[in-house]
Amino acid sequence: PSVSPPACRRAAAAGCPRPPSCPRRPPAIAWQSSLARRLPGTEGRAAFRGTATAAMASPPPSSTSLTPDHPTLAAITAIHSSPRRAVLYTTGGGAPALAWLLGVPGASGTVLEARVPYGGPRAMAAALGGASPTTPLPTSAASKEAAAALAVAAYRHAAQLADFGVPILGLGGAGALATGRERRGRDRFWVATHDGVGTALAGIEFPPPGGDGGGGAAAAASRRAHQDALASRLVIDALARACGVGGCWREEDEGGGG
Repeated sequence: PSVSPPACRRAAAAGCPRPPSCPRRPPAIAWQSSLARRLPGTEGRAAFRGTATAAMASPPPSSTSLTPDHPTLAAITAIHSSPRRAVLYTTGGGAPALAWLLGVPGASGTVLEARVPYGGPRAMAAALGGASPTTPLPTSAASKEAAAALAVAAYRHAAQLADFGVPILGLGGAGALATGRERRGRDRFWVATHDGVGTALAGIEFPPPGGDGGGGAAAAASRRAHQDALASRLVIDALARACGVGGCWREEDEGGGG
């Protein structure tokens, strides 16, 4: 049954797990396998977890929430209990995940630094430490290559900030979420983690809006908030998996896909 936002907040405070019928529940995610391959600028092998395709093209206004749900909060608590320390860079989406991490006690034992290089090519170049013949800058700031490059750069910076012997990792997020202007390609978000040995990558590609192309600025803003909530949850999921504490995607959210 439909649940109004105030009622949903009260139910969540009482421990509601948000049943599949709830309109505020995230859409199902179907994971698709992808071949592993090496990415420029990474040490070791890159392990691709695949590409996720969101099952909902145009969510109802009440289905968007930038507040972490219970599985996400549980994953954050588990992340903070692990010995890993991380530097996180994300651009184009996923920034709420940084606030979620910092809002749960224990964040100072996990987060070494969090950064949003959102100001265009110069901001991206600064986060990556510049280009070189062996590690050129990504051609697109909203690509899996950009996410992987940011993860490697974040890992290298973590190595400078952490005490010797502390396990570290870098996380990079890169995407292009819903906007009111014309865009080539689908709305999408990629997240990568790097631990000095390999790079794990996952992403969401959102289907185009249905109907007449989106419904104006208000509809685009609603879609963007919905997408950003999913991108942020994907960031937490990737970080939790890299920390070895499991993720926060549930099988029912993925529609049984694997």
